[in-house]
Amino acid sequence: MFRIKKMPGSLRAVFAGSLLMAAFLLAGCSSPYGDPEPEMATVTINLGGGAARTGFCGTIPPTAISYEIWLINADILGDVGKKLTADTSGKASASVEPGNYSIKVEATIRGWDYAEAVYPPLNPSFEVKAGEPYEAKITMQRIPNAIVLDIQREAVMRHDFGPFTASGSPTRTITVSNYTGTTTGSTSATITAAITGGGFTVPPSITINPDESESLTITASATPLGRNNATLTISMGIDTIASINLSSIAATSIITHGGTGAGGLADLPLTAGEYHVLGDDITLPNDWVPIGPGSTASNLFLGTLDGNGHTINWGNHNQAYGQENFGLFGAIGAGGTVKNIGLTGSLNVSRSGGNLNVGALAGLNQGTIFNVASSVAVTAEGDANVYVGGIVGESRTNSSLLENSYSSANITATTTGASNAYAAGIANITNGAVNYTWTSGIVSVNGSGGIVSAGGISNHGLTPSRTAYSVALGSDVSATNTFTTTYQRRITGQMQTTGIVGTLLANFAINTMTPVVTGTLHSSPDGLDITPGNANDLEWWRSTPAGNRPAWTVHANKASANEASPWWWDGNRPRLWFE
Repeated sequence: MFRIKKMPGSLRAVFAGSLLMAAFLLAGCSSPYGDPEPEMATVTINLGGGAARTGFCGTIPPTAISYEIWLINADILGDVGKKLTADTSGKASASVEPGNYSIKVEATIRGWDYAEAVYPPLNPSFEVKAGEPYEAKITMQRIPNAIVLDIQREAVMRHDFGPFTASGSPTRTITVSNYTGTTTGSTSATITAAITGGGFTVPPSITINPDESESLTITASATPLGRNNATLTISMGIDTIASINLSSIAATSIITHGGTGAGGLADLPLTAGEYHVLGDDITLPNDWVPIGPGSTASNLFLGTLDGNGHTINWGNHNQAYGQENFGLFGAIGAGGTVKNIGLTGSLNVSRSGGNLNVGALAGLNQGTIFNVASSVAVTAEGDANVYVGGIVGESRTNSSLLENSYSSANITATTTGASNAYAAGIANITNGAVNYTWTSGIVSVNGSGGIVSAGGISNHGLTPSRTAYSVALGSDVSATNTFTTTYQRRITGQMQTTGIVGTLLANFAINTMTPVVTGTLHSSPDGLDITPGNANDLEWWRSTPAGNRPAWTVHANKASANEASPWWWDGNRPRLWFE
């Protein structure tokens, strides 16, 4: 009979652990205590260099060059790599597990992608062994003539040359530098420049010696008059180095104040073919006399006023006026153009003894208006026919056009006589067109006889007219009258229903605006419904919703908007390029 002696506790624990380990190993399992940490290896990437990089692309200070170095594990499918940072000597190191690796290096000079190297250049990868340091010496690919635009190019890209008169020829320069690889020899480079578009000149070519810089001068000419946009292309051989957007304004005059005399808005010429530019924001005087009163054919504004993104401030303007048309302009004639302008403040106008057309921009429009942003509350009262609009009191003639504009303020028209009164968020249209506009104010009209009509966007007369692709976002439109003929609609108040009928095309109105529906029915005088959520959604404006409205072009940021494509999204509403 055998008897086993009891072991001490510590020995029992060791013995039990040994048995447990043996059982795991016999079963083909890995150690229950985890695998040992792999022995790491150090990889050093040496780009060469020093205080100045030579053998890369000439002598360039390190501050002009930045590198991105990526160590990629070839054993892991789809590995994006580990990004390393090089020191001032051009070296970068990392501790990695053993395996197969490759290296990718990208270099950038003064913001321009320049060269790229993949190491090893022929083999798919190199092996890193445990505990063995590995150093990769890399020579970046070189371009014998590396033409790099100096940082001034950024200023040119973003700079509008601004307004100038026929006597001025403003210039801008960009510096072009020639960096050459010293180990392959040095050669001069010929740079060519070409401009697509009018209003600018540039030398057709310049020659640059190695490691030197030359200035390329761009001159904005005074002809043709108007806002000029062009593209400057700079090339070396068949390679395009840069494509730069240019813009300038060649002006007959620059308007800087609201008074008379040189640069005064009050003395703005009415002459056809002239191009005038606002050079500053302007507050109008309390006794403002509209540009082009419009009482006769000879005093219509027939030129162009480019607001250039500046603002006209009405202040808190109250004025009794003795003629028919009142606004910044009395009347814009056929061929006249007003664009790129903001309007602020409030306007209250009255007249006795005659008809009254009032708008924040113009009393009467027979020309072209676009890119107008108005927050002016407009109120007008008279004892005869009264037409009040957020931007234009009345649009007249087939050629009149108002588009890419908005009014965000309240509009009110009142007649005290047995006459007609019309109030519209944008314009009352006897003839012409209103396209791509939006409003968000309350529109109201009051009368004691005749016809009264309120429209969120417009009112239409008896001749061909059109309101299209517009959106009414105000809380209410209302018309009150002691006489029975009243019209109040979300889009268009009054509109002819027989004979020569105008057009309402793909307009929308907020579904929380529920005016008392009165007046003769017409197809879609209230527009199609949208919700407040739609109104606050950039993608709704960009889409083509029911009604086959062409999508608005609304940029996600202001930097992408311009005169030709003016709308951008401020997080709540479309705004114009200059806001």
